[in-house]
Amino acid sequence: MSGIFLSYRRHDSAGWAGRLYEHLVREWGPDRVFIDIDAIAPGDDFREAIARTMHTCDVVIVVIGPNWISARDQAGNRRLDDESDTHRQEVAAALAAADVRVIPVLVGGASMPTLSELPGPLQELRYRNAAIIEDRRFGSDARDLLDALREFAENLAAQRADEEAKRAAEQQAAQRADEEAKRAAEQQAAQRAAEQQAAQRAVRDTAPQSAERLPPPSSPPREAVSWAGGPDIREQLGVSWGSRFGAALIDGMILAFLFVPAFGTGDVAVANVLAAVALAGWVAYKTVQDGSARGQTLGKRVLGIRVVDLRTGGPIGHPRAAVRALLLVALLFLCWLFLIVEFFRRNPQQLLHDSAVGSIIVKT
Repeated sequence: MSGIFLSYRRHDSAGWAGRLYEHLVREWGPDRVFIDIDAIAPGDDFREAIARTMHTCDVVIVVIGPNWISARDQAGNRRLDDESDTHRQEVAAALAAADVRVIPVLVGGASMPTLSELPGPLQELRYRNAAIIEDRRFGSDARDLLDALREFAENLAAQRADEEAKRAAEQQAAQRADEEAKRAAEQQAAQRAAEQQAAQRAVRDTAPQSAERLPPPSSPPREAVSWAGGPDIREQLGVSWGSRFGAALIDGMILAFLFVPAFGTGDVAVANVLAAVALAGWVAYKTVQDGSARGQTLGKRVLGIRVVDLRTGGPIGHPRAAVRALLLVALLFLCWLFLIVEFFRRNPQQLLHDSAVGSIIVKT
């Protein structure tokens, strides 16, 4: 039990309250029994001190003497009707607290007040069973009250122990639930990591052979073999100089056909304009055909080859196909140097204009 608070009216029952305080202190000690005349230090606000102490007590004993009902102030008004009366505030606060046991103790031959004698906030006191302490049997009556307080303290301790055990069990259950949720999350994360590793191993196991294992003369850079381009990528990568030259010859014939009008006029200026138009038309032809999903001009289609993206194996698209065609035109104006460089590079699958845009020629 946390503590016992003695509430009394000084001019009504100070002597009885003092004797009862002594009995209570012998049983529970001075730190657990509060009485205003001993516990409030000089200078303290007694209202605040009493309110703080009452919050720490489980039992409030209301000592009712023979003048408890009729006590009046200097103006002749009944003190119980004064809302600022300290004793009334103590009793009202105790009755309003749900977890405080209020015990009326009748002394000096006093009787329990009726409902009509009590102000509204104190009428609940009428329904609390009172203990009676007579002067001639003060010691034995006080011991009876202490026995009742011991029983209450034991029951209260058992109740609080049960509540504490229940709270501890709930906390442990919540902690176990948190730990299980954490373990489940860790297991799920580990499972996802294992699945990702297994997927990565499967990709590595099914990936095509690296570029180092391909024949050096016709092997493109290592990045080119990271995509799947057919049943066997080595077959797609085996493009010869003959197929490149044959495709170029057919596409060159188309260019020559476009130049026929330019050669048929005697006016140099008109011939230049027609030649420029023919060259632009040939670049447009290369852009549309090489940038398509098939990646094939007429020459490539006849020779069974196509142009693809070096990294993905997909179409290079029309913007890169246009750049590739323009670079090829520029290289054709430096024909002799272009042929020498390509001869030493020895890589018919990726000529200079292919390397510039990240494309490669493969078999269909």
